Amino acid sequence: MIHSSTYTQGAFVLFLSAFLIAIGGLNMPITWYIHRNGFHEADVFFNFYTQTAEWLLIVIAAILSFYTNRIVGIVFLATASIQGLIVLAIKQWVNAPRPATVAIEQIRSIPGVPLQYWNSFPSGHTAIAVLCYGFIALSINTLLRKNNKIVQLCLLYLAAAMAYSRIYLGQHSLLDVSIGGILALIFLQTSQWIIRNWLTKVV
Repeated sequence: MIHSSTYTQGAFVLFLSAFLIAIGGLNMPITWYIHRNGFHEADVFFNFYTQTAEWLLIVIAAILSFYTNRIVGIVFLATASIQGLIVLAIKQWVNAPRPATVAIEQIRSIPGVPLQYWNSFPSGHTAIAVLCYGFIALSINTLLRKNNKIVQLCLLYLAAAMAYSRIYLGQHSLLDVSIGGILALIFLQTSQWIIRNWLTKVV
């Protein structure tokens, strides 16, 4: 089983850096900068792209995981379910205000994007996207029988774009998406450890 180390390492550096920047006092300034500096074509694209994390991305990751190996598919579905429940529980427990609650006057109207006000922390869309793209990277590398860094970097870019879309659409802050990404990476690493050990015992 080939790992998705390039994707995982790159994502860890990206989201850890975002977290450190956010807690360093730039959380909302960067959030507002990304959200306020938009244009119509980007509004349409990011509104569509962010919705892929709600079902399409999960379906693609599941199909590729099961095609790679039945065990990989089972672990993916279990990991995605557990991660989703934990993220939801944290959202309910923390009940952090979304950008629209923090400063409604900073929010710009984007057609097709309803305002949400609470349960901001962490970003569930970012978490599931990072997990899904991680499993897609693992599946592609395994099927190709090599560690394709170009593919993994492209998938990392797509995961980062999902996090960016959540800020761009005014749904989350930089801190929300950074923690969502870090949580997903913890689940991704744990699931890959389980897969390696499970496959070893089966084989």
